[in-house]
Amino acid sequence: MARLLSACFLILISVQLGTVLVIIEAWNAESSNDQPTENLSNMIGHFATKINLTIGQKWSLGEHIGEKSELRFSYRAVCDEFYYGDDCADFCRSRDDPFGHFTCDDAGNRICLHGWKGQYCGEPICFSGCSEEHGYCVAPSQCNCRYGWQGPRCEECLPYPGCKHGTCKHPWECRCEKGWGGLLCDKDLSV
Repeated sequence: MARLLSACFLILISVQLGTVLVIIEAWNAESSNDQPTENLSNMIGHFATKINLTIGQKWSLGEHIGEKSELRFSYRAVCDEFYYGDDCADFCRSRDDPFGHFTCDDAGNRICLHGWKGQYCGEPICFSGCSEEHGYCVAPSQCNCRYGWQGPRCEECLPYPGCKHGTCKHPWECRCEKGWGGLLCDKDLSV
């Protein structure tokens, strides 16, 4: 004849670098006043197992069959929020501030927000056609000209101040148009 006992379970779990050690003990607790773990003769059964963990959302099944007991259990290992990778050591948290402009995919890779590039998505993508040599931007789709350059794509040099009838190939030049001369191309040579 089988006797029904109240039981309590003591479960100890230790996790280290991809493995978990699980120790489960079942103790007899015949009355509410008993402290089952005080007397070793109250132990119904115990087992210990080492499990290799794979990080993921999928549950794995475990089983222990002893002389007097069977235990079936399921387990899974998931990373804390913002941590990724096989050992949960890769950190990625979406941001949109001066330190980066990105979101994180399911593997913890940074995905730049529209208009940003670079390792931490902190480099803006300038206006299409903006001169890389003479222009720059501090926000996406801008084209700010460096000193001495002008135009929507920063491809036009600024002539020397006061240059009347001249052009430039480099900033601060004053190359006179045909028929004009002088330092500021303000002398009519046709007279």
